[in-house]
Amino acid sequence: MESKMDVIGNNIANVDTTGFKSGRVSFSEMMSQSTSRPNQSGQNAPQRMNQIGLGVQVASIDRNLNQGSIETTDRPTDLAIDGQGYFMVNDGETDFLSRAGNFEFNDDGKLVTQGGLSVQGYNANAEGDIITGGATEDLQINMDDTYDPQATSSMDIHGNLNNNTSLAQIITQAQAFTTNSGDIADDDTLLQDIDQFTDLADGDIVEVNLIDNDGNDLTAELEVEDDDTTLEDLRAAIADELNDPDEQASVSLEDGVFRIQADELGESELNVLGMEVDGTGSVSSPSFQTTQFGETNSQRVSSTVYDAVGEAHTMVMELTQNDHGDWEYEISFLDGEEIIDPDDATGELEFDQNGNLVSDPRHALSFDPGNGSSNVNFTINFEADGNSLTERDANTTAQVASQDGFAQGELVDAFIDADGYVVGDYSNGQSRQLGQLAIGEVANPQGLSQEGSNLLGLTNESGDVSLTTANNMADTGISAGALEGSNVDLAQEFTDMIVTQRAYQSNARVVQTADQILNEAVGLKR
Repeated sequence: MESKMDVIGNNIANVDTTGFKSGRVSFSEMMSQSTSRPNQSGQNAPQRMNQIGLGVQVASIDRNLNQGSIETTDRPTDLAIDGQGYFMVNDGETDFLSRAGNFEFNDDGKLVTQGGLSVQGYNANAEGDIITGGATEDLQINMDDTYDPQATSSMDIHGNLNNNTSLAQIITQAQAFTTNSGDIADDDTLLQDIDQFTDLADGDIVEVNLIDNDGNDLTAELEVEDDDTTLEDLRAAIADELNDPDEQASVSLEDGVFRIQADELGESELNVLGMEVDGTGSVSSPSFQTTQFGETNSQRVSSTVYDAVGEAHTMVMELTQNDHGDWEYEISFLDGEEIIDPDDATGELEFDQNGNLVSDPRHALSFDPGNGSSNVNFTINFEADGNSLTERDANTTAQVASQDGFAQGELVDAFIDADGYVVGDYSNGQSRQLGQLAIGEVANPQGLSQEGSNLLGLTNESGDVSLTTANNMADTGISAGALEGSNVDLAQEFTDMIVTQRAYQSNARVVQTADQILNEAVGLKR
């Protein structure tokens, strides 16, 4: 009972010990005394072994190897194994196993336990490769490590270009045509029935004085035929004059109002000067006004690109909409860096009626960084990885989504991921694997010896350690910023303590009673 109480006490004492595995005492009978009974030698007598137990002994003290709860600490070097296996640590001579992952980097960049033992694993070689499976070594990072610069070789531009970035000239009639009865005229209204026309007669000619996109004077003419010439005929006459022989504008009529829109985006001379009648009739000429001036506008995207020595250069791309589905772009550098081939400074983009890019989605560019380093050659991708530049009636979101160059970086932080990789973060935004934790397994974990300080030693009973990594173990991972708690069930320990106490008291009562019986037997002789 004393051994069991010692184990229970140790369990309770370590209820907050990181990675602690609770113990359990198992008992067995010590030995037995055989007795015999007379008249049981016959074949019909029950056959029994008449034995009296002579006490109890400790059969084994086992460890409960069940997973403890994972408790978040938010310290990046605190680690917990979620699954099987052990961390391997070394004191300079001997390897130990442990489930306690409260590690940290020391001044030499070594990952160590709270007691200063080095965590074992595999460091990246000079080429940056991590070769596992061989002998382990102290996991160590170079605090002065740098990440070499990389010149830009690829740039992705995605997003949308608003298809109304450039504007077409729009001329709109200021007042609507009305009928003699005061209603709004429609397409089928006869010119003679329109209030703005007076005394129109058969053969009169209605003239509309226009200026086309290029500033040329035009006159649209319509001969009036009694009870046959409509407002729609006048609209068609204007459209025919503007679009013969080249497309100049679209002419629409809605709610008695003419609307004329240039077919080309950008600056335009398109205008309506007025309307008159050649003949007996007259017209109260409606006024026309420019409700939207034609403008050629552009969108700008910019990005930093890097040369071979890591120096940054600002590239600016000006995208100008010439027409719906037709854009041109011009590339320059903010500090005047020279583009090797001037023809590469410009390009065109074409989009279909659905706003999808149909022109070549790649543009090669080379420029001289001007600092003595080699020319930078990179490709601009307007379509990559399922993303593409589009032209639709939506906000402009076109931007440089990514470019693969960067300056030199210094190591600023390190963390361990779920596969046990030690990952370094650098000031240039890059990261890379610097090493990987080793995970140890033994054939008989119950045979490991407790060495104190959350350390377990290898023994003949445990067998040799087998080394692997978390990503090579099924259902095993590393939780960073967390620790495995003790698996001690405090309620069960108190229950076991009470049961053990009662058992001890009961055994003591048996001894007292047996002593009283012996005293009575001795007293019979007196």
